Amino acid sequence: MRRTCGTLLIAASVAVAAGRVGTAQEPASATAITEEDEAFVKEAATGGLAEVKLGQLAVEKASDAQVKAFAQRMIDDHGRGHAELTRIAAARHIELSSDLDTKQQALADRLANLSGSTFDRAYVDAMLDDHEEDVEHFKHKIVAARDAAVKAWAARTLPTLETHLRLARELHDRLGSSVSENKDR
Repeated sequence: MRRTCGTLLIAASVAVAAGRVGTAQEPASATAITEEDEAFVKEAATGGLAEVKLGQLAVEKASDAQVKAFAQRMIDDHGRGHAELTRIAAARHIELSSDLDTKQQALADRLANLSGSTFDRAYVDAMLDDHEEDVEHFKHKIVAARDAAVKAWAARTLPTLETHLRLARELHDRLGSSVSENKDR
């Protein structure tokens, strides 16, 4: 019995050190995270961060009360999602960027130079485009992800993204597009 307890203690210590034992909120993954899942985590984290930062900009600059309310929802929802994804990434030793990527920063810079209804329409157009892409990407990851926690997070997040997409479409239809002549909608 003494040897068995010692062996179990050693095995448990090795499992903890290897990161194979999850917390109550973070179940252990049976396999190491794939490159595709890691790339998704990094991309989703950067995207969530962008939604928060662009939302903050819109809360300050938007002239339309509904756009401001939508922006605050982006801050709140994507902030919560980003916090949860950060925990998943930390458990898998994935380092996340705290900066926007080049495309996201260019959008933030462009929006920062707009005002009034022009800002409102451009922000809503960007949110519409982004959430259309996100919904499709998340649907794919729910099926394709190998890591159970990543798959579960994507599945929990998808309904929120679908709601954001619906709200962005409604705002877009109400405000009109700032680039309608350049896009085939």
